Order: sequence, then C-alpha cells, then structure tokens
Amino acid sequence: MNWDIDKEYRPGRLWIIGRAALAVALMLVYFVLGATLGVGLCYLAYRQGSVTIIGLLCMVPGTFILVFLLPLRASFAEPGPRLDPRQQPQLFEKVNKLALLTAQPAPEEIYLTDYVNAGVGQRGGIMGLGSRRFMVIGLPLLQLLTVSQFEAVLAHEFGHFHGRDTGFLLLWLYRTRSHIALTTALLTRNPLAPVAPLSRFIGVPFKWYGKLFMRATQTVCRIQERAADRLAANIAGAQASAGALRTIHRNCDAFRDYLHDEVMPAVRRGYKPPLMEGFTLYLQSERISSRLDEFVKKDLAEGRSDPDDSHPPLRERLAAIEHLPAGKAGDSSPALSLLDEPAELEARMFSAYPGLEPISWEEVGRNVVIPNLERSWRHHYHDLRDVTLDSLPSTAATLIISLNVPYIEKYNYAPGILSDALACVLLQEGWQLDHEPGNWCLRRGDATLNPDELIKEMRSPEFLRAKWLEMLTCYQLDPAISLAPPSS
Repeated sequence: MNWDIDKEYRPGRLWIIGRAALAVALMLVYFVLGATLGVGLCYLAYRQGSVTIIGLLCMVPGTFILVFLLPLRASFAEPGPRLDPRQQPQLFEKVNKLALLTAQPAPEEIYLTDYVNAGVGQRGGIMGLGSRRFMVIGLPLLQLLTVSQFEAVLAHEFGHFHGRDTGFLLLWLYRTRSHIALTTALLTRNPLAPVAPLSRFIGVPFKWYGKLFMRATQTVCRIQERAADRLAANIAGAQASAGALRTIHRNCDAFRDYLHDEVMPAVRRGYKPPLMEGFTLYLQSERISSRLDEFVKKDLAEGRSDPDDSHPPLRERLAAIEHLPAGKAGDSSPALSLLDEPAELEARMFSAYPGLEPISWEEVGRNVVIPNLERSWRHHYHDLRDVTLDSLPSTAATLIISLNVPYIEKYNYAPGILSDALACVLLQEGWQLDHEPGNWCLRRGDATLNPDELIKEMRSPEFLRAKWLEMLTCYQLDPAISLAPPSS
C-alpha cells in the first residue's frame, strides 16, 4: 500500500523543478522591484546635497522599503503547548499510523493550538538541510471531529510532506507572499503621516505586483491542497474527508469569534472559563448554529473564495473527492478521546495569562457580562443624556447621538452603546440576565428581551413606534425613563 501511495502522490521531478523555478523567479523579481525603488529614492535624497523637504520625502519611504526587503528571520515561536508522546500515547499512535500509511517519517514535534485546523512545517537547519518536522493540532478541532475524520486530517497534512510542500523553496514562497502583503499594507494603508501621499504612490507597484504574485502562486498552493485532499480521501475514505472539510470550514471562524466575544472578556477581568465546554454551548446556540449553516450553504451555492486564499473553495474540494471510495464506517467516537487529561491541556492554553481565577459559565454573566455592560453605560453618559425609552426607536434608526467619532465608526459603534444602555436600564428595573456562550437575554417573569436584537430591529424601516409603545406597556416600563446612567 505504501508503494502505491508513493508512486501516485509523490510529485515528479519536472513538477518540483517547475515549482522551484517559479518560486525563485517571483521572489527575485520582487526583490529587484523593491531594491530599485528603495535605492532610487535614497539616491534622489542624496542628490539634494542638504536636508530638504524633497530629500526627506524620498529618504523615509526609500529606507522603509530597503529595511523591509531584508530576509525574514526563520525564527520559530512555539504555537502552543508541546505534547509529550509518553503523556499522549493514543494521539501519537494515531499520528504514527498515518505516517506509516503515507510512507512518511513522523514529525519530531507536535504542538497543541487553539485553532480549528491542523498544519505541518519544518524548523531549524540551513536552507532546509537538517531541519525538523513539526505538526500543530487544534484542540477545538479534536473536539469537533470524529476519530475517522481526524485521521483524514492527519492524512491531508502528511500529504503536504509527501508533496515536499514544506521544503525550503516553498517555505520561502509562502514567506514572500506574507512579505509582499505586509509591505503593501504598510505603504498603502497605514503610511507615516508626513509622507502619506508619496508612500501611497510608491506603494502602487507593490500593490500591483502583490496581486500578480498572489495569483501566480495561488495555482501552486491550490494544487498542493487538492493533492493532499485526494491522498486523505484515498486513505481515510471520501466520506470522512468530506465531513472533516465541512466541519473545519463551518467552524473555523466560529472559534475565533467565540474567543473574541466570550472568552477574552472574562480573561481581561482575570477569569478563566471552561474553554471547550463554552465552545460546545456556543455552537449549540440557535443563533450561532443557524448563522454557520447559512454560511456553509451560501459558500457551497456560490463556490467562491478569497482570490488570495491558498485553499480552493469548499465546493471544489468536495467535488474533487466525491467520486472516490466512501471508505469504511470507521471510528465515530470523538477525536478528543485520543487525548489523556484534556482538562489539563485546556488549562495550558491559558499559559499566556497567569493567575487567572477559574469561573463557571453560570458565573460569567454576573461577574463579567454585567460589569462590562455597566462600564460601557457609565462611559457614554454624555452620548445618552438626551435618550429616553420613548425616543429609543428614532435614535436607533438615525444614530443621532453625540459620538465624537467618524460617521462610519458611529454607524457600527452606536448600536452597541444603545444596546448596553437598554440592558442596564432593564437590570435596574428588576430584570435578570440569562447568559451562556452565544446567547444572552434579559428576563422578567415570562417576558424575555434581547437588547442587541431589539436595537437591530429598531433600525429597520418596518419597525413602528406604536409597536414599541405597546411593548413598553406590556413590560410595565415608563417611556420617560432615561437611558443615561446616574450622573453620580
């Protein structure tokens, strides 16, 4: 079996030479472009003979470009806790099994991360010689996949080793992609104020070449992904591979949003909530679940992706393996069962924030959510001093509050201020907070209200003031109540 896989999936010599030539050519053109612009600008500054405005306008961006042309350091920062094979024998046994099936050496190092994904790479050595293979595996990925689906993910990652996708030249290809994106962004989006117009102008060729570079190398990257997908489907079965692809695509951004919206507010207040338990609750929320299902449905229908994305669209990836054997039923138990002491590993994910106090999700509402709502409420006293429950619909619809920020920021920022204020007013009126990850509302008796959803509804032209007055009567709320916090 190893011989067949090796024969089918190991790229031919011409393919490897072609990719290497493309990588070298594109990188050389980029550095020639940067060096020409950088040296030319510095030379123009030098020809001024003395310190002049024109000289400074040329010297600053010229030096900036030359500095950013310096080779990126190949330093390696551990992406998460390193796993010990003696402490995680089941996981390493599974990795070693897939290494054997793909005729590849097992990675010397495996790290646990907080991504809904996995990845491989090489670190150390000189120009790829003497480097060590490593693998990263996301803790939430293990929570979401079955063992069979996780085997498909491992086979996909070993497919990148098979294709020599982590070698020196391809590594520099990816680094140059990042280098161009960073240089273009700094020159065209966040330039230094004194030379902003000139830096934007100079950034045009970088932006143009960046698009050309991304499009040219995208084909290489996507061919690598398709080859790895095909190998994974043949080893673990098309059904398990497709299930893994769908799950990762559906939940990748969800975990990032969960960390931002639910976990980090608690961390900033000195608390450590149960990470994986909260993510399960987050995904079970009807609001979140329906949003994610709609996201996947739309992606599959449109079949589009970011033009700079190194991965093909989900629809293409699924279509490319659907004709392959479905595979055996496999192991449907959670992949998280491969880890020993997952709670201890979860605690290590918070190692960057020492001294956090453990807290349950039931306590997060009282100790984190309500204090954050009240802080926002008090901070925006002047913005809310003229807003009452009666005028709330018109305020939400027009966003006429005295925020001293640009309009586009007001458009995105003001609804949250109104939502926080309404929540605090209702809490003062005797309502109670019901909170769990992905879902929160205020409750009094049989009545429930979600301030975020209500403010969003008020911004719609279909929302009638008469409806709001009827709601206030039903909730026994005085329309004259101010949304401003007490001045004291």
